[in-house]
Amino acid sequence: MQTEVNALWQVLDDRLVRQPFLAGNQYGVADILLAVYARWGDELGLDIQLGPRVVRLVERVTALPSFQQALQAEARFRTPDAR
Repeated sequence: MQTEVNALWQVLDDRLVRQPFLAGNQYGVADILLAVYARWGDELGLDIQLGPRVVRLVERVTALPSFQQALQAEARFRTPDAR
């Protein structure tokens, strides 16, 4: 499974040669989902290898204020005392 997952991430990295986001010059829902999925490696016990263009996409998306708010909400949800 590890090999297949990393091969798919490489396909995405190759796709980003011509544009910063999957659909072009502006981020969309697919880019947000990719940023979420990129963080799941630890949860799934996978060593996800992201190419440099995917890393840049993830950095851009995770820097969005709305994404940061979602991360904060997730952290509160995961903290047992906050429930």
